Amino acid sequence: MRHTIAILACALLCISFNACDNGISKQTLPDGSLEIIEGSLVKGVKKIYSRDGALLSNIEIKDSMPNGMCVYYYSNGKAKSSVVARMGKKDGVETEYYITGEKSKEVSFHMGKRNGKYRQYYRSGKLKSDQTYAMSKGLGDLKEYAEDGSIIPLAQMEVAVANGIKSVGKYDITVNMNPVINTYRLYAKYPIVSDTQPYKKIRVINGKGSIEIYRSQLTSKREVEIVVFYKTKFDNEYKVSRIVTL
Repeated sequence: MRHTIAILACALLCISFNACDNGISKQTLPDGSLEIIEGSLVKGVKKIYSRDGALLSNIEIKDSMPNGMCVYYYSNGKAKSSVVARMGKKDGVETEYYITGEKSKEVSFHMGKRNGKYRQYYRSGKLKSDQTYAMSKGLGDLKEYAEDGSIIPLAQMEVAVANGIKSVGKYDITVNMNPVINTYRLYAKYPIVSDTQPYKKIRVINGKGSIEIYRSQLTSKREVEIVVFYKTKFDNEYKVSRIVTL
């Protein structure tokens, strides 16, 4: 009886694909790419090929989720990124590469959240930036480096709530920006309840701003996370610097 059920289950799985032969299932996706499952969705390897036949991804799966080594590729065949997944979530060091093959980024994850080092690299292999995370929260400022190894100065901030939020009231914030900062935007969330909690924009005039805490916002944690999005004269893209104040 069990043997019959197993055969029927396998047959039903194969029907959902265009082909099922020797443990290999194939189907054409809506965008024209080809998906191949070696083994089964319970345990196997899923590969995606472009219309031109180039391998785009090679993902170990278990129970229909990424579980094991996951590698993604550029159309030229070089690796784009690689990471180990566990139960469908990134769990380990994710490495990204330039299209020419050099390493561009390393990010440590624990069950889908950044946890550990976040580093970017120049094509030459020299360190471009460095920051540490703890369960998706940035610890301290992002450190950036020029290709010659010198440190690129970042935004410097003084926050009036350095000793923590003691009660309701208005708290002043003074922002001192290094001359290399072209433009910046300031946001905060307080007290911190969850990672998905939205940030609130802080209006800053002549380097002065404020946040106001209401009684309904007080929690047992009483944390404030200040976030600066800024551009430097070295790079026209917004970067992020965080300060977490307890």
